[in-house]
Amino acid sequence: MPSSPCRSGATPAHGFTLSFTVNYLDRGIGDRVVAKGFLERQGRSVYFAHGEAWVDDRVMIASA
Repeated sequence: MPSSPCRSGATPAHGFTLSFTVNYLDRGIGDRVVAKGFLERQGRSVYFAHGEAWVDDRVMIASA
């Protein structure tokens, strides 16, 4: 099994997608797109998270 992208030494968490909505905010014109993910809250079986996509660390082009 490949290593988990989570914190070093942390046990990987598995869950299911209850809802997933993407809001496209702008065009992705630039040199580099960076995606960022954030864990907001964690319960026993449900995790709340959001993500963002940024162009050149200046313009947010999408949120989820």
